[in-house]
Amino acid sequence: MSIACVKMGGTTNSTVSVSSGSASITLEGSESIACTFGAVNSRERTTEVINRFLRKRVDMMLSNEPGQNRRIDRLRNRFGGGGTAARAPPSTSRPHRRA
Repeated sequence: MSIACVKMGGTTNSTVSVSSGSASITLEGSESIACTFGAVNSRERTTEVINRFLRKRVDMMLSNEPGQNRRIDRLRNRFGGGGTAARAPPSTSRPHRRA
């Protein structure tokens, strides 16, 4: 961020703070001041940070995934844990008959 002020006439009674992104302007009768506030486009930097995070996260997930045999065993429900491949036990109740 940047702040640039040009003052013409009067006394030095205005303050500019780049670190806080603020300006306190006090004008006198014959005084004029022109300030330009500039901001940095943070979209590119934000996109870069998010992309770096996602790449590292995917790398971590892929490097710590279970082996192929374990995944197949989990699908076949050999190690418990349910999951989408778990089957319900067969029903022991009799079907209802209508009279």
